[in-house]
Amino acid sequence: MELQLVYSEKKSGAVQGAFIPGALPADWFRELDSWQVPLASLRCFVLPLTLAENSAGGLFVVFDGKALPPLGVVRYPYTRLGDQLFIPLNAGLQPVVAISELKTLLLWELQVFHPGIGLVGFEAKDEVILGSLLRLSGPLVSDWSLAHPGIMPAPPLQMIGLEAEEAPEDVLDTIKAEVNIKPLSEIPASDAGETELGRQGKKALNLLTRAGLYLLFGLMFIGPVILAIIALGFLALLFKQDDFPTGALVPLLIILGRVVFKIPGLFSFGGRSNVNTSNQQGFFQRTKQWLNQRLEELEKKRDSELKRLVDLFDKDTDEALKYAIPLSSPYLDRGTAPPSALLTRRSLDFNLRKLGGGGRVDGWDLGDYNRMLRDRYEKAANEAIAAGNFKRAAYVYAHLLGNFFSAANVLQQGKCYREAAAIYKDHLKNERMAAECLEKGGLLAEAIPLYIHLNLLEKAGDLYRQLGQEEKALLHYRQRQEELKAAGDHLQAAALTREKLNEEEEGLQLLLEGWQDSKNAERCLEVYLGHFAVIEPGELVPMAKKVYAQHVPRLKRTSFLNVLAGMAAKMPEGHFRAASLDMAYEIVHQQASAGDTSGLQLLGRFLPQDRLVGGDTNRFIQNRLSLPPLLSGASYLELDKYTAWLSLAVYHDQLLAIGLKKDELHFLRMNWEGKTNDRYLFKVPAGAQPYYLVTDAGLSEQALVLGESLSTYLEQKLESYSYFDRELWLRSVNYLPGGNLACCLNAAGGVTVLHFHMHGLVLSHFNQKGDLLKTLDCKIEDERFHPGQARFEPGRMVWRKDHFYYYLDNLLLRLSFTGDVEILSLEEPILKISVSGPHTALKIAVLTIEGAFMVTPLLKEMKVSSERFAHDLQGTDIQLLTDNRLVITDAQSAAVFDTSTDTPGRQSTIQTEQEIKAVLPVPKRHHCAFLEADNRLSVYDLSQVP
Repeated sequence: MELQLVYSEKKSGAVQGAFIPGALPADWFRELDSWQVPLASLRCFVLPLTLAENSAGGLFVVFDGKALPPLGVVRYPYTRLGDQLFIPLNAGLQPVVAISELKTLLLWELQVFHPGIGLVGFEAKDEVILGSLLRLSGPLVSDWSLAHPGIMPAPPLQMIGLEAEEAPEDVLDTIKAEVNIKPLSEIPASDAGETELGRQGKKALNLLTRAGLYLLFGLMFIGPVILAIIALGFLALLFKQDDFPTGALVPLLIILGRVVFKIPGLFSFGGRSNVNTSNQQGFFQRTKQWLNQRLEELEKKRDSELKRLVDLFDKDTDEALKYAIPLSSPYLDRGTAPPSALLTRRSLDFNLRKLGGGGRVDGWDLGDYNRMLRDRYEKAANEAIAAGNFKRAAYVYAHLLGNFFSAANVLQQGKCYREAAAIYKDHLKNERMAAECLEKGGLLAEAIPLYIHLNLLEKAGDLYRQLGQEEKALLHYRQRQEELKAAGDHLQAAALTREKLNEEEEGLQLLLEGWQDSKNAERCLEVYLGHFAVIEPGELVPMAKKVYAQHVPRLKRTSFLNVLAGMAAKMPEGHFRAASLDMAYEIVHQQASAGDTSGLQLLGRFLPQDRLVGGDTNRFIQNRLSLPPLLSGASYLELDKYTAWLSLAVYHDQLLAIGLKKDELHFLRMNWEGKTNDRYLFKVPAGAQPYYLVTDAGLSEQALVLGESLSTYLEQKLESYSYFDRELWLRSVNYLPGGNLACCLNAAGGVTVLHFHMHGLVLSHFNQKGDLLKTLDCKIEDERFHPGQARFEPGRMVWRKDHFYYYLDNLLLRLSFTGDVEILSLEEPILKISVSGPHTALKIAVLTIEGAFMVTPLLKEMKVSSERFAHDLQGTDIQLLTDNRLVITDAQSAAVFDTSTDTPGRQSTIQTEQEIKAVLPVPKRHHCAFLEADNRLSVYDLSQVP
């Protein structure tokens, strides 16, 4: 048998040895000194340079298990298989051999399998005494009376960081140098015959016109005030005269009153004047008419400028962007600037300093040009992303469209991590994404406080370890471990303990505790025994027998059998198969004697070659035990009663759910036989928005946890094993852009978000990593569509047959991947829809407040393809099944309809014990399930329902 070393991402065991490369003992002692372990506790052997040469290639060190150096200090750690063979920590043997077989293959007392040198054997006499490598020189006669303390050693390094090449502002300003900014006067004229002199003349005329307008506006509003002040001053002057006749006061007041009464006529802006002459318009009324004409001319000039800008976009996008005007931003319109008919020259620079510093603006009424410009801005941004010009795309999104989320996303793709982090943290208030950007940019010291604030303690520990701050890393790992243990998630706590804390024995003990107490008991035991199967195969059988004798109470015997059966199918060693079969016989005998047949049904898994054992056990169960026949009706699966289940989804043969237990979010993975796997996700902050679970088995192998306030990062691979035939990825979506309406998986395996802003509806497409691929404005001219008051509900949208389907109020929308929209309007509001699977004929069941419809999407339109049905139901949920059945729930009942005809007819009615919260398809023909108010799943065979 020829053994080979193969690389493994996972550590194959605990650190029990190490290799120090080099031929010089001085190099060996230097590294041994860095370990800070007693040299007397080490056994050392010299490895040759090659098997053909006798010169030294390095020193192999064996630890005694008591004094171990920190894992981060050992450069080339080794672990031990059995008692004799050492292999690298991240390696395994191919083919896999048992310890008993290794003992027959290994000839020496100690052997080291080095990936470069090969397999080297040692006897006890080959051990090197470290003291023998030292040669002490004779004592030197020296006069130490003049010695001085010398230079103090430098303090140890606490952290090493990278200095940014440039400050963020300087990095952003480099865009200015790349763009040849031109004055506004050089915009190509729409009139090809217009000369440069003509353009300069228009510019000067516009300046004079604006100055004249300001002067006239001032006279119009200040003039009446000045006249009133003069009249009052004259009257006061007369009163001061001692010889002023009192009898003349009344006539004078009458005269002044008539004069003042005439003044408004001079400044009249509308209506008829009281002065009845042939030229009674007055100076200010004629001025008003002149001003109105100038304002009309101003609007015409603005329209001309906007038209020139739109035309320039169609000819030269880069040139047009220099003069583009912002359309929306939360920081715009801080005051009013003087009116102008000219577009302001702008820099194509994404400037972080200008995002929050909006100034006065001259607000133009863009009218139809708003949509035209927005389309061209979106096109320019998408083209910039496709070309890899992420800074240009960020400029368009942030400065022109006010879309900070998209700007931060494309900056992140362009590796401008600090700028992206600043937008996420300061403008979008998303600390999780800010921390992720800082981490990707190597700014670990800045990312760590954000992760700690978000209670992502394991992530903070990872970054501390990267910085070499091992004590702080271990502290945060321990805090995370305690959090997982308090949540009852021993499986994740054990993985953290073994992989991050490097405490193998403690991790194994946590797995044993999980087998006794955790909801993931079987998985904990499987991982526990799997450790011995890989690291110490010879100890697997004794350890399995020890667990059976000491840790398997009566109620856990069937679960123990299930774990043994799964491992026996994977283990090539016949010894374990035989031992597990013996334990299975003993357990099945004890259970069958007490009338329990659960273990007997598993016996066939221990004897896969025996095709008759399954039939024999079934006959024994039915005949010998005289069990009553199975009755049709509901079968029940119990969910945790103390968890508020927020969202459920079906993924192939698995039921997935997320639920809130006190302040903890948990993830449930269950098969339809009731076997569960519970996983603690994170603590939910007070006042957090609802969380949702989204999956679509026909489109992607992932389940998404999302919520508008979600900041936790999740990316966990859920392996397949005995209870679950398919693996999947559990990921979080913490990059929602804002103004969100719905979210779903798309055909490309990515995520599409439907959201809105003040100017309309937007589709944003992301890949699995959360990188923004494209944003598209959805062109909706229908005035009946008002998304502003709608709340975020991911389940309102689904991708099928090259389109997204979304409903709101009484409208059903069909959106293409490029943003084109079709609308089907119904008479009453839509409560819910159910869409057939991606691999069947497309049809949509629509539940409204007045009944249900079937809708058939055609190539060019969507049309109602059935009569209204289910009038008598106050429907709460609707679900299409794979066998042309449709289920509509109503409080504590559910109606089953046949949809194979034009008018769906009711087949049967189901009465449940509790109120129905949700209806779910079951991956078994003719079956469906209901989540009832008491957290039970009632599963019905519809073919047997009367």
